[in-house]
Amino acid sequence: WGFSVREIAGQMGLPEKTIYTRIERLKKKIKKVLKK
Repeated sequence: WGFSVREIAGQMGLPEKTIYTRIERLKKKIKKVLKK
């Protein structure tokens, strides 16, 4: 994709910390799904 967290935060109008949190949650969900 090639977007920085700053770019995503700017596009979505959210703080960078929120984006990091969401990315970490997604990673955990993906890992759970892949383990099955």
